Amino acid sequence: MFADSTESAKSILDTLEVFKQPYIIQEYVETGATDIRALVLGDHVVASMQRKASKGELRANIHSGGKGKKITLDPDTEYIAVKSANVINADICAIDILKGLRAYVIEVNVSPGIQGLTEATKMDIAHKMAEFLYEKTKEYKAMRTHKDYKKVINELDEKEDEFLANLSVKAGIIKLPESVTKATKFKPDDEVVIKVEKGKVVIKKHDIEI
Repeated sequence: MFADSTESAKSILDTLEVFKQPYIIQEYVETGATDIRALVLGDHVVASMQRKASKGELRANIHSGGKGKKITLDPDTEYIAVKSANVINADICAIDILKGLRAYVIEVNVSPGIQGLTEATKMDIAHKMAEFLYEKTKEYKAMRTHKDYKKVINELDEKEDEFLANLSVKAGIIKLPESVTKATKFKPDDEVVIKVEKGKVVIKKHDIEI
């Protein structure tokens, strides 16, 4: 229910109180009757759509008549979606976001419907979820059978040239911990060579040959 004034809100709450109904009050965020749904698998948004409410309706849900279209999230919004999933330790979930002057997460859905997202993105969402679960199962089995798993982690923590840390990624830019910067002894004007592949970044000082 939407209240367009304080008086309207009081009237709605009075009615709910009479019928002893629980309620949650949420600030209205103007988005032009649109919202965003992002599907997170692990640490990645694999599909996202913008939903537009039908005429005369403010809720953009597909089952309420909303229509979806494929979009690509900006880095900050993608980060918010992934972080929201990580907060509840969900490997698979859909994040619903309102984007006004800033982004607001309004729901984290651990049992999302995929029909609307599949139609909007033209992607085989079910297949992507199945692939993800298959890979996670292999990782889990490998970890369970690795008797020295904790020993490996401890040894990695003790090495001077290797670090265990959480990456900070903001606006698509990776920021390394201060301890890493100190260990490299890089200077602000140093010219470096950066080699990148999935899950790996190698940065080394560029030696100019004369």
